[in-house]
Amino acid sequence: MAIHPTLGWMLVGVFAALGVGSLSRLISLYGKPQDLVSKRVGSLKTWWVIAPLFAVAVVLGQFAVTAVFAVAGGLALSEYARLVSPRTESHDLLRIALSLALVHYLLICFGSPTVSMLFLPIGALIILSVSQTAAGRAEGFTRTVSAWYWSLMLLVYGPSFAVMLWNIPSSQNNGIGAVGLFLYLMILTEMNDIAQAFFGRHWGKRRIAPVVSPFKTWVGFYGGMATTVTLAILLAPILTSFGGTDTAYTDAVTSGLATSTSAGLLISMTGYFGDINLSAVKRDVGVKDSGTLLPGQGGILDRIDSLTFTAPAFYCFVLWMMG
Repeated sequence: MAIHPTLGWMLVGVFAALGVGSLSRLISLYGKPQDLVSKRVGSLKTWWVIAPLFAVAVVLGQFAVTAVFAVAGGLALSEYARLVSPRTESHDLLRIALSLALVHYLLICFGSPTVSMLFLPIGALIILSVSQTAAGRAEGFTRTVSAWYWSLMLLVYGPSFAVMLWNIPSSQNNGIGAVGLFLYLMILTEMNDIAQAFFGRHWGKRRIAPVVSPFKTWVGFYGGMATTVTLAILLAPILTSFGGTDTAYTDAVTSGLATSTSAGLLISMTGYFGDINLSAVKRDVGVKDSGTLLPGQGGILDRIDSLTFTAPAFYCFVLWMMG
């Protein structure tokens, strides 16, 4: 299977950055308490599992990426069920939610864009409501249906817009193909998370939302934003057509500066709000992490929290830029 040269170099860059980051982290942990070392090393090991899986899926194409997102969505729904809905009927609702998520991702790959965008919002509303009325569950009806509908919109529908980027005409990806916009979103979203945590951990003092997310600081927020905007500007000519196609790199950076800066700001801000949105859910049920599936990082909900907002926001931004 031939790999586009740009895609190959981007993946090499991702692993190089991961290697440098891992080495820096290990050096910084020297002499630190053992429990902190174990957590940070566990997080690094998790990244070294996620990165190859992500790389292989990207190389294989949209179907493989869709499969990864579908599995992640199913695991996220299962974590959500354990956190907020321990009652017996939640098992039935979880099965319904998983089925809806599977159909939604299949439609993204094999259906029309319009059908794939409309099925889950409309289908989930109808099917979840009917399942409760048919079972005669009137007590807590509004709360139950609303909670599960919200979970599908947030944990499945929101992140799925990242996969929908593959359905946007390749002319918007500056020669690399449909994977360009997808990589652009994923890299910026993850680097925004990492940069916010890094700046906040080392220099942050003033907290933004101490009740919802105690470790989020203004320094972390602005540090993440600066990092994300810088990367958005540098990567735009490689992965997108924001600065035009068949244009020299420096010319593309200049001509697409306003667009790429806007994209970076959008991803940074929506990523922050996606993060604290799921933090509010965890605070509501009294847990720090949504699960233990990812050592050092918590659960799937902890990993996809920013993407729940950045993916739909960036997708709409790209459509708007296309006119």
